Amino acid sequence: HVVDQKTPCSACHDPHGINAVQGNTLNNSHLINFDLSIVQTTYTGQFGYRSLGRSRGQCYLMCHGKLHDPLDYPE
Repeated sequence: HVVDQKTPCSACHDPHGINAVQGNTLNNSHLINFDLSIVQTTYTGQFGYRSLGRSRGQCYLMCHGKLHDPLDYPE
């Protein structure tokens, strides 16, 4: 979990948001802009966040060796 691991908000969120080239309302919404020094693509090359509505979504990425393909948020 993000709280248990003391993961900084900046690992997933950019306070300045993202531009239209980086995402849309389904991919990388909610100021999601992953820190590439912490997260990488999945084994199949997927990478991003998919919104499933208010406070719900799925992450597709590799974070500190843990595969999120997808990982539901919140868990």
